[in-house]
Amino acid sequence: MIAEIVVDIANNQVNRVFDYKVPKSYENIVDCGYRVKVPFGKRRLLGFIVNIKDNSDYDLSKLKEIDEILDLKPIITKEFIELSKYMVESYYTFYITALKTMIPTALKVKYLKRLHLINKDDVSEDIIKLFKNDYYVVKKNDNIINDLSKLISNNKIEIIDDFVDNLGSKKIKMVSLINSELDYKSPKAKMVVDYLEEIGEDIAQSSLIEDLNITQSVLMTLKSHGNISIYDYEIYRAPEISKVFDKKVILNEYQEKAYLSINSSLNKNDVFLLHGVCGSGKTEIYPKLIEDVINNGKEAIMLVPEITLTPQVTQRFKARFGEMVAVLHSRLSQGEKYDEWRRIINGHAKIVVGARSALFAPFKNLGLIVIDEEHEKSYIQDTNPKYDAINVAEFRAKYNNCPLILGSATPRIQSYKKALMGEYKLLELPIRANNKPQQTSMIIDMREELKNGNKKVFSKVLLDSLKNTYQKGEQSILFLNKRGFSTFVMCRSCGNVIKCPNCDVSLTYHKSDSSLICHYCGHKEPIPSKCPQCNSLYIRYVGNGTEKIVDALKVEIPGIRVLRIDYDTTKAKNSYDMMFDAFRRHEADVMVGTQIIAKGLDFPDVSLVGVINADIGLKMPMYDSAEITYDLLEQVSGRAGRAETDGNVIIQTYNPEHYSIKYAANHDYKGFYNEEIRTRKIAYNPPFSERVEIIVSSISQQAAHVEAVKIVNTLKIKSNDSIILGPIPDFRSKINGMYRFQITARFINNDALNALLFINEQYQNNKDVLVSIVRT
Repeated sequence: MIAEIVVDIANNQVNRVFDYKVPKSYENIVDCGYRVKVPFGKRRLLGFIVNIKDNSDYDLSKLKEIDEILDLKPIITKEFIELSKYMVESYYTFYITALKTMIPTALKVKYLKRLHLINKDDVSEDIIKLFKNDYYVVKKNDNIINDLSKLISNNKIEIIDDFVDNLGSKKIKMVSLINSELDYKSPKAKMVVDYLEEIGEDIAQSSLIEDLNITQSVLMTLKSHGNISIYDYEIYRAPEISKVFDKKVILNEYQEKAYLSINSSLNKNDVFLLHGVCGSGKTEIYPKLIEDVINNGKEAIMLVPEITLTPQVTQRFKARFGEMVAVLHSRLSQGEKYDEWRRIINGHAKIVVGARSALFAPFKNLGLIVIDEEHEKSYIQDTNPKYDAINVAEFRAKYNNCPLILGSATPRIQSYKKALMGEYKLLELPIRANNKPQQTSMIIDMREELKNGNKKVFSKVLLDSLKNTYQKGEQSILFLNKRGFSTFVMCRSCGNVIKCPNCDVSLTYHKSDSSLICHYCGHKEPIPSKCPQCNSLYIRYVGNGTEKIVDALKVEIPGIRVLRIDYDTTKAKNSYDMMFDAFRRHEADVMVGTQIIAKGLDFPDVSLVGVINADIGLKMPMYDSAEITYDLLEQVSGRAGRAETDGNVIIQTYNPEHYSIKYAANHDYKGFYNEEIRTRKIAYNPPFSERVEIIVSSISQQAAHVEAVKIVNTLKIKSNDSIILGPIPDFRSKINGMYRFQITARFINNDALNALLFINEQYQNNKDVLVSIVRT
């Protein structure tokens, strides 16, 4: 029996399967999806079995054997093995990287370097003392190998590469009563026995010690006399979820029509685009469909774009489905992720709610995938392995012959075009679920405010509205997609802008800790008292961030309670949940935040939404900047007037004529789509081409540019019908000390994408020049 194995090396030369012989003792055990230890060169590595076969094309006498099986049952499904192949081909990643994406961190291994003392002759006692049982484990940055290099070269010490699991299930000590007859006198022992008899069940050792105020020695004595047993009990680390009551609602005619359409396809591989205005009740349809799926003995995945939304959605699902719900997202601890994964793979959880990574929940009988807010950029992972969650979801839905629902008030342009062309099934929810009219939006031209002498961050209309809302006891949301206090710090004498030493970007002023911070590499430095270039004392803080908005608001409206939610204020675990709950309890009058607050949140008392600067997204050098701007404006507008109060939206902008802002103010997605699709067609941008961005980076600016030119020439030779632009310096021309050049390719012919495979192979192991290929 031969096993095809992917070994744990992210390297182009070994980005394939290797044949290993299966020992006779393992032949009735092994299958696809098991982790194994295998010899590879002089090392022992982790491997994943991806296929079992009878014969090999290689000389059987030269094939090595599997050393050890690490699992009692497969941890990677056959579906995920096929999915990993798809990701390798589509996203230019390594086979092992794709496979390891599908398992929790706790199942990934930690490699160790051990020194084995094989000959003690002429070795000093001090050295021998280092070696316990003749072995010494080398720690990170340990210089002991250098100290022992002579002994290694003289073959007195050998180096052994090994690894251990990070695996760690959580266990607690439990106490069980075996015999209540005491053959010795001890008041405390009798107290323990009487207590255990009274409760009539096993109890955690820590609880027993705390309840009876005894020491562990009392329990050890009882154990030695055979009165009690103490054993390990494994528990699941469940994420903390606030309890809410889930009330089932009656669907309106549009919701009911959408529900019935999808319900009739629960055993088909249909893709539905559920396009509903903000507040139309898309999230009321999802649980009803998932309930049908569970009743049919299948499982469901529900994706939300942000961790901020996960607690809110999970609360509702937990209230409705109880312990059948598992949660997966990046804010969970390693142990919590591992335990949730085990509940899924063991069949205890039937529903998974989470962000992008929840798509890799190891269900074996998947019946439905839902991607809410499908337009969100957070569904695209731009670090290895790069992937688009929608494409991966389409693969899983097709593999499992189940429907996929893409829900949004502002669908991706590509998605809406597919729906219009019949590739997706389009379902519309044109009215709000509570039958209230869409919120009223007003565009404020900040150029006119400046002409009228108003230099504040708030227009007169917005400030008056904030005051009025506050006086009525209602709540407001202020949106600005820029954290910090000021955008940058500039010297008014020489014009010097203080930049990050590692990146070609300005540092952002953060007032809370009086520092300048780079939002790309994390570099932090104190605020200078004078200009580092000309020594001038005239330092000016330019631009507005969320911190500055909070300060300005408190000055304008004394006594107002303001809650700021952005990356800087939500670093602690469960901070999102706690802050949103505080706002829902009316512990703040105004919420100020970045795009974190723009999506999917439901606060019944919010009647006013203010957008401080609608132009930030339009300034980004991206082909879809208008779409991003429209999405954010429409989504944040939808936070107003979701219950009894009427909703008002005030959009401040220096570009009031721009079509993305005008259509967002009128909640006219179809109008925006028609204008945007014309623009895309003229420029051959998606969905009229396959657009790829290639970033070439190196610590040497010249080396990066030289290789970027080579790549452009290669693409032009191998893809005649395509549009190749660049190389040009990336708009972030230096990040973390690496110079960056950008190449943009628009492939009209999909066959030309093969050229990217060639380029990827050429640079995968180049340590001097890094090449990142992202399909956008």
